[in-house]
Amino acid sequence: MALGTILVLYDGSEAADSMLSLACCTVWRAGRIIPLYVTCVPQSLPLSPLPDWYDDDGQAALDRAEEVAWERGCTADSWLVRARSRAEAAVAVAGDCEADAIYLPAWTWRHPWHRLYAAIEARRVAQQARCPVLVGTWMVPADAGRTLHNTRST
Repeated sequence: MALGTILVLYDGSEAADSMLSLACCTVWRAGRIIPLYVTCVPQSLPLSPLPDWYDDDGQAALDRAEEVAWERGCTADSWLVRARSRAEAAVAVAGDCEADAIYLPAWTWRHPWHRLYAAIEARRVAQQARCPVLVGTWMVPADAGRTLHNTRST
């Protein structure tokens, strides 16, 4: 199944890299891949007049996303957004970009509260989004970037 526009919630983790690779495999040739990094701003701070260094981690992650997409033969239209909630930001950007699907990486944190928070966040996105939402981790085969040769001897 090929999709025209895929939004990938991206944070620079291995799980996010694998979902971005999956997006590269499933997008149309003329389609768009949008890695989205959400800088979560606490309620105690305003959203707009923050120093530029506040987004440094996000910009570094999106630079990595563009490298991963380029390695897979795709181009990425990276977005960096400041918001109170990652789920609400993902749904809003998906609506603005008219995304055909949202890919959410399943984080593999060992702490049970982090896993619970990620599950709650994924549920919020799935309930509010107007497009299909894929949650998981896709493992990239080790030889995915190599040319396969026939090794059968005659």
